[in-house]
Amino acid sequence: MGFVIHAQEVIENWRIEFNEVQPHSSPGGKTPYEFVKEHQSMRQEQKLNLIWYIFRGKVIPPLFYFSFLN
Repeated sequence: MGFVIHAQEVIENWRIEFNEVQPHSSPGGKTPYEFVKEHQSMRQEQKLNLIWYIFRGKVIPPLFYFSFLN
């Protein structure tokens, strides 16, 4: 049983280093964690912009626009 626990710890440490610490060859050298956080922030901004335009009466978006609000 000790081997399984040790293997889980090694894998978890690797996962954390890969996703949150290790530099990557992606644009900007972002880790997967950094990329997701930035994408979530951009998505939130898009939602707020869409809501702002709707309330100002500037645009009535097609229904498929609302699919990304979930």
